[in-house]
Amino acid sequence: MVTTRRRAATTAKQEGDLSTSATQSKPENVPVMPVARQASAQQALSSVKEDQQEKMSSASSTQGDQARAFEVIHQLLQDAAITTTMTKAGWCLRQGMIHITTVDNGRLFNLVQEQGPPSFYHSLQTSCRHEPTDNIKAPDTCFQSLCRIIAGQQLAGKAAQSIWKRLLETVQHNLTPSTVLQKAAGGRDLEDRLQKPAGLSRAKARSVLDLAQRFEQQELSEDLLLDPNKTEDEIRQALLKVKGLGPWSCDMFIMFHLEKPNVFPFGDLGVRKGVAKVFEIKNGKGKHGSLCQKKDLDRCLKSVEPYHPYQSLMTYYMWRAADIKDVYGDDSSKNKSTASSKEAANNNEEEFASATTEETPAVSRKRKARTVTP
Repeated sequence: MVTTRRRAATTAKQEGDLSTSATQSKPENVPVMPVARQASAQQALSSVKEDQQEKMSSASSTQGDQARAFEVIHQLLQDAAITTTMTKAGWCLRQGMIHITTVDNGRLFNLVQEQGPPSFYHSLQTSCRHEPTDNIKAPDTCFQSLCRIIAGQQLAGKAAQSIWKRLLETVQHNLTPSTVLQKAAGGRDLEDRLQKPAGLSRAKARSVLDLAQRFEQQELSEDLLLDPNKTEDEIRQALLKVKGLGPWSCDMFIMFHLEKPNVFPFGDLGVRKGVAKVFEIKNGKGKHGSLCQKKDLDRCLKSVEPYHPYQSLMTYYMWRAADIKDVYGDDSSKNKSTASSKEAANNNEEEFASATTEETPAVSRKRKARTVTP
């Protein structure tokens, strides 16, 4: 019995010694992380924490910028006595202005604050050619709006308004496709009964006549152009079939009459001037370093991408910037020698691309572009 107890004690002691040895020794197959790798891992963890803190700080800053923009935009709209901010196309002017003033690190904030809301979205401003004046009625229909755009091609503001007024008077202020066709006797008396009384050029008179014929034949209609299911490209393709309507005219119609929010008419000279100033692009591929509407298109589209889906609003402020001598400086006086606008593009693009050669008026290279701000 004593022997059995001795054997049990010996066995327990041996097991205890083995357990102690196992805890004190390290298995040979367990790798030990080098000091350099440990430091690298700690650095990576620290970097992740810094990124998280930076994102939180950025989010907080963005919220602050949006709150500030909301206050400024609210005050601008209030000063302009704009009581409703819902546009014809169903998007909110207030929301759009807040968007373009907060994206891209607030690049447009000061410009928007200085220039105020776009005049063509409310009726108090009469300086815009798309709004009524004391004696000129603004277009009510798509047909009238397109006629007004045609009449104002390549003309400064006052001249365009004068031609528009004469055109309305020629048809007794009843500008419809049928009255145009009746007045011109289907085209037989176009020159004597429409072109000369309205002060239109031959190409513009033919363009108005072709537009009226397409409306009369239902190739174009108010329902088609106002159809919310139609894409902008579909509307453009339908309009480009009309003689005398080019890409610029289509952009103006979609932007001003349909009030679509995301139009960027890069073919407009005034817009390109504004983009070059606001985005500080000094190495354009056009003449004297100006922006070329073809060669510089891709990089400019990339620059304005943050302003999607409110590029129409951004475009307005590009026109404004084109008239300002120093966009980012204290001197915001008008540069009278470089007045620019929607019409300036007409001397740099083929505005009458869909018209025949003999109907396209040649523009002298010596003639200086006549422009007007919207």
